[in-house]
Amino acid sequence: MPELHSPTSAKLLLAVAALSLAAPDAAIAEPFRAEPATVAPVPFFGTLTGTVTDERSGQPLPGVQVNIVGTMVGNITDAQGRYRIVNAPPGPARLRARLLGYAAVDRTVTVEDGRSQTVDFALVSSPLSLDAVVVTGTAGGSQVREIGNAVGRVDAAKIAETSPAVNVQQLLGQRDPGVVVQPAAGMVGAGSAIRIRGTASLSLTNQPIIYVDGVRIDNSAAGGPSIRQGRTASRLNDFNPEDIESIEIIKGPAAATLYGTEASNGVIQVLTKRGKTGAAKVDIALRTGTNFMRDPAGRFRYTYGINPNTAQVDSFNIFNFYKEQTGKDIFTNGAINSANASVSGGTDAIRYFASADYGTNHGIVDYNWENSAGSRLNLSLVPSTKWKLDTYLNFAKNETRFAQAADGFGIWDMMVWSSPSLLNTTTKGFRYANPDVAGSIDSRSTVGRFTGGADLRYQPTGWLTGQLKVGYDNGQTTNQILFPRVPAGEVNFFGARSGGEKTLEAVSTIFNTLDLSATAKKEIRSISTSTSFGTQYYQKQINVISAVGSNFPTPDITTIGGAASSTSGETFVQNKTLGVYGQEVLGFRNRLFLTAALRGDANSAFGQNFKAAYYPKLSASWVVNEEPFFDRFSNRINTLKLRGAWGQAGQQPDVFAALRLYAPQTGPGGVPVVTPSSIGNPELKPERGEELELGFDAGFWNDRLTVAYTHYTKNTSDAIVLAPNRPSTGFPGSTVRNLGKVKNWGNELGVNVVMLSRQKFGWDLNVNYATADNRVLDLGGVSLQNARVGYPVGAIFFNRIANAEFNASGQLVNVLCESDAGQPPQSCSTAPQVYWGNSTPRWWGSVNNSFTLFEKLRLGANVDFQGGFNQVDGDIAFGHTTFQNSAKDYAAPDPVFAAYQTVIPRLGLGFFNAGFAKLRELSANYALPNAIAARAGAQSASVTGAWRNVMTLWQAQHDIWGTKIFDSETRVPGSSELGFTYQTVIPPTSQIVLTVRMTY
Repeated sequence: MPELHSPTSAKLLLAVAALSLAAPDAAIAEPFRAEPATVAPVPFFGTLTGTVTDERSGQPLPGVQVNIVGTMVGNITDAQGRYRIVNAPPGPARLRARLLGYAAVDRTVTVEDGRSQTVDFALVSSPLSLDAVVVTGTAGGSQVREIGNAVGRVDAAKIAETSPAVNVQQLLGQRDPGVVVQPAAGMVGAGSAIRIRGTASLSLTNQPIIYVDGVRIDNSAAGGPSIRQGRTASRLNDFNPEDIESIEIIKGPAAATLYGTEASNGVIQVLTKRGKTGAAKVDIALRTGTNFMRDPAGRFRYTYGINPNTAQVDSFNIFNFYKEQTGKDIFTNGAINSANASVSGGTDAIRYFASADYGTNHGIVDYNWENSAGSRLNLSLVPSTKWKLDTYLNFAKNETRFAQAADGFGIWDMMVWSSPSLLNTTTKGFRYANPDVAGSIDSRSTVGRFTGGADLRYQPTGWLTGQLKVGYDNGQTTNQILFPRVPAGEVNFFGARSGGEKTLEAVSTIFNTLDLSATAKKEIRSISTSTSFGTQYYQKQINVISAVGSNFPTPDITTIGGAASSTSGETFVQNKTLGVYGQEVLGFRNRLFLTAALRGDANSAFGQNFKAAYYPKLSASWVVNEEPFFDRFSNRINTLKLRGAWGQAGQQPDVFAALRLYAPQTGPGGVPVVTPSSIGNPELKPERGEELELGFDAGFWNDRLTVAYTHYTKNTSDAIVLAPNRPSTGFPGSTVRNLGKVKNWGNELGVNVVMLSRQKFGWDLNVNYATADNRVLDLGGVSLQNARVGYPVGAIFFNRIANAEFNASGQLVNVLCESDAGQPPQSCSTAPQVYWGNSTPRWWGSVNNSFTLFEKLRLGANVDFQGGFNQVDGDIAFGHTTFQNSAKDYAAPDPVFAAYQTVIPRLGLGFFNAGFAKLRELSANYALPNAIAARAGAQSASVTGAWRNVMTLWQAQHDIWGTKIFDSETRVPGSSELGFTYQTVIPPTSQIVLTVRMTY
């Protein structure tokens, strides 16, 4: 520390202030006299500055975290790759720079107070990033090298620059092996279900739990009004994808032990952007584009019927027919427009990131639209080298009007079951009603949501870190479906609803999170230890108030209070979880790591006699390439990590499943009484997932080729099954019991290849591939419709025709159905339903190509695929049977087809192999020259054009009994966990978007 030169120096003034605060009376009693022998020097801070670049290209790297190891002091590089740390404590220090997709680099420096030093970094691209820190449930997280299980990471901020994704689920979809984001319906506002490593539960959700900045959120895939085939809105899409920095995916029980009950299906951690030290930086993103149905007339089937004008079999394509009659298209192009602005900056003591967004999104019919607005404020406070406080505030407002309505009045219903036989009816060839009528039904959802959290970290020494997280997620949703009253004299298409009907729901969801943890780390020569303890409290509360009003006096009156009759109801659900955990990680020479952990949970949904669930975990990780004996291989294999993990996690039962319930009724004389409703189960406990995974991460030729592979086996015990009640209990229906067992297994492979790396041209290739399968091992003797021992969960079972003939009179005779294996065919009235196929993909993957030209232009192409599964197209099945508008209905008689139409349930006529491959995205991103950006007053600017859902490259099956399949990717909406029959669902649409980004 420099010597004090005069009482007027800044250091002496600070010393005076410090002494005055410590002893105010003495300071007043006598004047201050400088006595170097007795006055303790006041510690000052040094300044560290530098630039972080890509070692290969020399280009600056923005977003790099540069911090002093063992302290809360650090910063993030700006757009030019520069960082500045002004509160570095004096003395020896280890400075670390890390960025997702690059190997971390450490520099040892000696910080001198009052002086500035320059420390530059050059990072090497490394998709494996063994030194990256991921969120694992413990204080401060863990380095990838320590973790024995696979953790998926998605660089969301980088993907958003070139992707046409307009919501979080599109941003996440098919970016990581083992994760499947099921396709959404082709209407604005529709969401998707998410699966990690397939399906394991027979009765409960198979969705992962999701945290945003450490706050547990409502991620229901079944929001919005109850339209045909279920609710379709995903609450995850309430968040702005432009605010997201990265997404981490913790897969399966072996990885999710520290998250306990409900984590058996995996955990997704969404991390939003944070501010960095420096002058305010403003980022603006303006997006415009269109939603459209690609070649609807060319992809749509011809429908058949008896033309009433000719009395002959006729056919038409409803798209072409409607345009010929009206001069209009059924589907139009819907506009996409959005604006996002963010500002970030700050000092070493306080950093900020604030954003605001507004968007409008219109679907392929003019009455399907979404208006959204949101804002976010993230603050990072570092009052000292020991304390750090991060706060997160997010507001979202969303209003969506859906294209589909309830009970067969959607636009798709009217088209797929159209027929020439309806030409002279009021529907003009359409089923139920004409397309204009579909737009008169108002099915909408309005959402207001606040999500807030705080993350307080305390590091009193370099070896101890304490962390407190609190979170709050509050969503207020209003859902409505309005059938207007049909005016007198007009055609009634609504049947019993012609007098008008309105369904209204007010849904309140509140999620509370509290997480307290501490981690102590110590190194003794070549051995390191990391001991963690923590406790978590989580509460979920859902309150639904609903009402239905019918028969309005006039078309202008649409309130439930104005209806002639109305009913109402209320549902209140509350669930609480309290968990504690402990974990020990032993490291040897920073290469071999052994982990043991145990978590215990109590949950309000457990049975009265079941107090707590305990979930153990063991894992090992070995960074082999850092061993001395591996040097002879290092010129070819520069990174090799072997890993393995075994662990358990849970899946809680439904909130009221364990309780004995009674239902209110009106008794004799109008007296209120209760009747038995559910017998309950005091022994009820959570489903328990136990998983073993083994794998490796390898980098070849300086990470020009990287490979990550995982094999896993998961056994779910105590699976919840609905078992019929004995009549002697006096309770009707079934009881929830822990009777089932399910086995899952699969493989995950991720490959990254630097195909070419030149100054003017680069080509990167990423390939993801995964397999997943499962079997039901035990059902406790209970018979379930969608599950049988020895078959996959959610398997498809129907009667299958083994023989059918026509006699001389054209009558169907000798109809027999298949029996169980080894048994002869029998009468279909007594024959069992047999296995037809699996309803969830057995294999899937993606191929991503990225090209860089002249360091300015980036081109991208993404292909994804799924296979090894089946679905049932309910539109085609009902077309073959109930509505008889298919070509097969009017072709030469087929006895087997006729038997499926008349003898057994109709859905078998919609069964098909649903495998597909699609060119999912094409994109081009161009970084404008600085001179052009400067004309707009910006430091930098870029333009991106992107196309989503470009074309189908492969389809496993093109038709069902001669009727064309419109899109093999159409799925049941997100509210159906194990559904395999989609019906009246608008297929996925395409988007083309143009995005302009500017930085000031």
